Amino acid sequence: MATIFTRLNYDFNPDKFGKAIDPTGELESSLERIKPLLHKWQFEALANNDVSGYLQNPLANTTISMNTYANSMKNFASTVTFDIAGNSKMIAASTSLVSEISAFQSHCDRISGVTATTDPTLPDFESALGIGEFVQLIVSSYDGIMNNIPILGSMTSLFVQSELSANLITLTSDSATLNATFTNSLPGGSNSLITIVSNDAICNNINSVTSFLSTRRTADVNYYGKARDLVDDYGKLSRFTAFSPLKLYLTENYVGTDKLKSKL
Repeated sequence: MATIFTRLNYDFNPDKFGKAIDPTGELESSLERIKPLLHKWQFEALANNDVSGYLQNPLANTTISMNTYANSMKNFASTVTFDIAGNSKMIAASTSLVSEISAFQSHCDRISGVTATTDPTLPDFESALGIGEFVQLIVSSYDGIMNNIPILGSMTSLFVQSELSANLITLTSDSATLNATFTNSLPGGSNSLITIVSNDAICNNINSVTSFLSTRRTADVNYYGKARDLVDDYGKLSRFTAFSPLKLYLTENYVGTDKLKSKL
């Protein structure tokens, strides 16, 4: 059976450590009093290097399907000649959608814990929870908000499966409509018989989907940014919560402004 220590590839004769292994002879009893840091299954996973695959993006399947249809329409508009002057409009709309789906999926990967980020301006699962829980403590004390909304404000995109499913249906239908206009019978090879009305309707639908994804993603990021600012400002003001005699003296006689001294 695998052990955790074997992962470290230790290869030295322990006898050479001498008394350094346990100078007082009390180390074993001391360590036995320490509460286990992990549950049994976590220790076993650690021993077997089984440390990933525990979180998922609940929207991944839907966004992957959306991306398939968005790319299909983009490729169609890029390779098939429209009888009307509508290629450029659909290329632009579908290109923007493909880009936004990628950004939205990456965002959801982060806030669901599938991936992490080192960018302090972007929330991920741990940072959104951490900042949100601090905000929750602040607003519960002052605003009386006694729920998890202050935490979930950076993670709203995880809760729009029904809207995404409806948008997927729209893209599926529009892609089928677009493909049905394809013909090889016209001069010039591959052509589309799409009308101006149909082209405009499909492009409007594509832009609507793009707008929805962008709105939710940017709302999460913006909320997280404001939450971080709030926590930073809390830290600035918390300096004035408790004063030692020296700090109070210096504040009242040297460094404190009238604005601060009037509140002490």
